[in-house]
Amino acid sequence: MQISSTTIIPAAAPEIWEVLTDYEDFATWNPFVTNVALDKNGKRARLRVDLDKHEREHAVEIKLHASHAPGKLAWDLLLAPSWLVSARYAATLQPHAEGAALTQEVRFGGLAKSSFIRAAFRKRVARGLEKMGEALREQMCGAR
Repeated sequence: MQISSTTIIPAAAPEIWEVLTDYEDFATWNPFVTNVALDKNGKRARLRVDLDKHEREHAVEIKLHASHAPGKLAWDLLLAPSWLVSARYAATLQPHAEGAALTQEVRFGGLAKSSFIRAAFRKRVARGLEKMGEALREQMCGAR
């Protein structure tokens, strides 16, 4: 099961890449992240996220994968044992006439994905990807 969103950002891919991969600075532009703590080797991060202003914050742990600058990055969201429910986020930047196209996607897997990932949750994730893309576009436009 995959959910994706594409945002056109009027900036050069290397500039966007710097912001997108500066994990410690996520809280300044990402509408959901309130705090980030990277581990010593930079392979894992613990994010404090607030998905809905009316709910409490949640801690989410992610496992960072190698990124290919400026092009594609990925991380696993460690929600549960991966055989039960797995989630992988990926972001890809490609040239576009107006700057760069950022495509974000989340792929879900595991035995319990169909019971865990309901239609309302899929819509919420899709809207979240759109909001993240919009926020990054605003960040890049303000940085120019």
